[in-house]
Amino acid sequence: MNTKDIGEQINFQTVMKSAKLGSADSMFLLGSFYFEGHGTKQNMDLAKKWWRKAAKAGNMYAQYNTALMYLNGDGVKKSVEKAAEWYLKAAEQGHVIAQNELGYAYQNGLGVEENQEKALEWYQKAAAQGMAIAEYNIGDMYESGLGVEKNLEEAFQWYMKSAEHGFDRAQCQVGFMYNKGLGVEKDEEEAVNWTIRAVNQEFPEAINNLASEYEYGGVLKQDYQRAFELYLQVAEQGLASAQRNLGKMYYAGKGIEQDYQKSFEWYQKAAEQGDYLAQRVIGYMYLHGKGTEQDYEKAMFWCKKAAEKNDAQSYWRVGLMYYEGLGVEADTKKGEEWCKKAAELGEEKAKKYLEEKAAEEAAAAKDSLTQEQ
Repeated sequence: MNTKDIGEQINFQTVMKSAKLGSADSMFLLGSFYFEGHGTKQNMDLAKKWWRKAAKAGNMYAQYNTALMYLNGDGVKKSVEKAAEWYLKAAEQGHVIAQNELGYAYQNGLGVEENQEKALEWYQKAAAQGMAIAEYNIGDMYESGLGVEKNLEEAFQWYMKSAEHGFDRAQCQVGFMYNKGLGVEKDEEEAVNWTIRAVNQEFPEAINNLASEYEYGGVLKQDYQRAFELYLQVAEQGLASAQRNLGKMYYAGKGIEQDYQKSFEWYQKAAEQGDYLAQRVIGYMYLHGKGTEQDYEKAMFWCKKAAEKNDAQSYWRVGLMYYEGLGVEADTKKGEEWCKKAAELGEEKAKKYLEEKAAEEAAAAKDSLTQEQ
């Protein structure tokens, strides 16, 4: 046994005595020693036991750990309600992560009744302690109008605070808002600069956005090959938007030899993750047999999936398929209903088609009347 081991054992014994005398801080520390195997053999059960004792005795760090135990069902029966109770105890004592987690619980109704105002309140407490994720969450609430009046300028300011504190998701969002001129004057150079900061932290969505910059050119010189490489990097990690973009590159032959089959494969990966734009394309590819065998039933399935997200083009295609009896029994009434919805959502082809249909019906009625006379 070396000197370090002896020192750790003495320290462990001292903390053990203090914990048994009722010190909440020592109880927490003792649990941590068992957790890390510091001065004693690692024992997860004893670690959790002493953390629970410390939590009941008022130690906020132990209260936070206890919340995690209930959240994950680790050593106790899983209960999001109990988790929220312990988050609250820790948060009220100023535990910054617990404050943010409690905000999330209120925002999403996890173990507590959903309350956007309380969510914002707890996020603000965490943000006041400089927590970047909480700052981002406040920005998201202002952008979405949850618990507050929607305000893109205010959202941008909170995202920027979070980004300046190094949060990769916020840096990506700041880049996006500069690119689109949302809540701030459009500035493509700043958009690229902030996107690159997030890319340097390997944030997948930022890598996808940087690939888009290379694909379309602007501040960065257009480079299809580089765009393809970046899309592929995060598509392989499972990012749906990148998978869709990679499908588009294969479809158009940008940065890679045109390959409809590979295009279909990548679009399908994105579609299966719920990406409605990919679902729209998959429906089209099944409808026309591009990159896959023509299959009207599957075309109808995927077009309806995209239409569920209010995609006007997909409503239009579903309407046409009902009119023509492709993948379903022909049904003029349903065809008209789907086309009308597409037109309401702004699909010009649907508007024109319905106008032509109305004109044909009017002409047919007039002819019929003439013949009767």
